[in-house]
Amino acid sequence: MSKRTSLRRVGLVLGIVAMSALVAGASASWATEPTPFDNGRMHCADFNPSWTELEVDPPSTGEFSDGVLTVDIVLDHEVHAIDWSSNIGVDAVFMKGSETIGNLYNYDPEATSDTGLHNPVHESGPKAGEYYSINLVRFCYDVETSPSPSVSPTGTETSPSPGTTVSPTGVQTSPSVLGTKVVAETGSSVWQLFVAGLTMLLMGVAAFALSFRVRPGDR
Repeated sequence: MSKRTSLRRVGLVLGIVAMSALVAGASASWATEPTPFDNGRMHCADFNPSWTELEVDPPSTGEFSDGVLTVDIVLDHEVHAIDWSSNIGVDAVFMKGSETIGNLYNYDPEATSDTGLHNPVHESGPKAGEYYSINLVRFCYDVETSPSPSVSPTGTETSPSPGTTVSPTGVQTSPSVLGTKVVAETGSSVWQLFVAGLTMLLMGVAAFALSFRVRPGDR
């Protein structure tokens, strides 16, 4: 086998490995496997008492909001699955198929989108192998808040720091916190995977290009 042919094959293999790493890395960053439940009546607080829920019942394509969390849903009626995106981080999504069937999608770190969420499959009967239809969807989230403002000895409430608002209960909520966690953490991970894959791809291209510079006497 000539040296030029060997270098070409090395470059081709490195290129394939690089592209595979990019695809696998991107899939691993976003995909999540559901946890099946034999109770379709579960609420977000049943999984975590600190979670608030946005219930979409019945589910359909469109935008839904409770004033804090806003989600856009695309419902696929044929396969009984949904895609979703949100304005802030979501901790989990619970899919109800029936009173005794459900799937929980848990996100750590929080996510602002996902695709292909579905219920468990029918194990028997005429619909065996098909996903249960979606009865309702519950989006679970928590809102991070800053500590209550301090009170001076005279009983006069100190002014809140810039960039915060005070709710009627006296809790300061920082709007800059919402929706930033998943972007920072997930974006950093995806960028690192991209750089690593791109480096391998460039190495493959360089090896492939070098093969054309081998002198005829080296064959």
